[in-house]
Amino acid sequence: MEEKKKNVTIVFDRKKRCAKTGKGKVEIVIYFRHNSRKYIVVGEGTPANWETVAQSVVVQDKVREYELILTAMRALGEEITAENFNKHYEKKTMKKILHQTTSTFNGYDQGLSFIEYMKSCIAKEHIRKGTSHKV
Repeated sequence: MEEKKKNVTIVFDRKKRCAKTGKGKVEIVIYFRHNSRKYIVVGEGTPANWETVAQSVVVQDKVREYELILTAMRALGEEITAENFNKHYEKKTMKKILHQTTSTFNGYDQGLSFIEYMKSCIAKEHIRKGTSHKV
């Protein structure tokens, strides 16, 4: 049985800089159609310890996440391109960010009064002098 080529792999020192500096980058490579690929740097290591970096939980979670995105793209019948992958990856990243901000902030900060909170919100809006309404 012929082994299927993996779409997501981990490589070490792709640019061959380890000989000069003693360290090389550990990267995840995502293969798309038409010989295009995307490289994502996930860490740095020496020739002796790069496999430890590659086998870490964080890196393996990223590999699984990228494989799931590619599987979803195939299931949706989308063309496997870097542009489509980036769209799905950005959506997933935004959902994580929104979930983190909503789950960590409970909306009640005892150290900040309402007036201070409103002043900081207004300051973030960059409102010009002519826009503000005098009461």
